[in-house]
Amino acid sequence: MAMERTLLIEFAFDADYATPLASLAARSARGGYEVSVVCEEKSPLAGLRREVNLLILSESGDLKPTLDDHMRLGREIFGRSPGLLIYDSLTALTRMAGIRSAYLIIRSLLDLMGDEDRAVFVVFPWAHEYWEIGRFRALMAAVYTAFAGRFVRLGD
Repeated sequence: MAMERTLLIEFAFDADYATPLASLAARSARGGYEVSVVCEEKSPLAGLRREVNLLILSESGDLKPTLDDHMRLGREIFGRSPGLLIYDSLTALTRMAGIRSAYLIIRSLLDLMGDEDRAVFVVFPWAHEYWEIGRFRALMAAVYTAFAGRFVRLGD
């Protein structure tokens, strides 16, 4: 998978979507990126706690579903050394904050990115209205789907 600046990974029923993301996190850390992962406690990416800066997304966790908390996160990881944000998932953020707030949060995070920063966002498309997925897709440089433990670019 080429590393565009911003990616949306859509997964449906592939339980192994986390393996390639964990590999990307490890490879990026070795390549000089400061890697941060945002996920819920139940995410398979929560197991990366020792390898990356892991933030649990919840009302009482490390990162609350608010614009202020996300702007603070963005200022911490973007713009200094190259940063990689892996965000699992937009579905969880939307469930907690609502679609309007989730969209504003993600758009604001992307605005903070420097030229060398990268961001990968995961979404479960079947949990959203089509127009919601369309709004998230419009923010990203590329859209991939998780299939059989790997990512396939949509449109290829």
